[in-house]
Amino acid sequence: NCWWWRPLWGYVCETSHDILSDKDIMAGSFNDGHSISQAKAIKIAKRLRKNISNGNVEKHEKEWKKQQAKDTAKDSFSKNYPFAVKNVEEFATFLEQCGGFSIC
Repeated sequence: NCWWWRPLWGYVCETSHDILSDKDIMAGSFNDGHSISQAKAIKIAKRLRKNISNGNVEKHEKEWKKQQAKDTAKDSFSKNYPFAVKNVEEFATFLEQCGGFSIC
């Protein structure tokens, strides 16, 4: 859902900017049906798996939660949007099996 998507997509863009086009990166923030090919999905999944195994995703989750704790503004971005290793793992599995996907 949108609450999990924004931080997840942000992390994907940050770690896979060499796989995604500028259009892919931008389109990930809109529900306009933009497609990510199977080839890109597989490459992103591999990148995510690498970042899970080397601890980078866990580090990012800890930093995200630390920022959430610091944010006192009720409407702050990080306060309202969760990020978790488990969600990244589930997304990597989806990417490995989806055959490409549309963002809608």
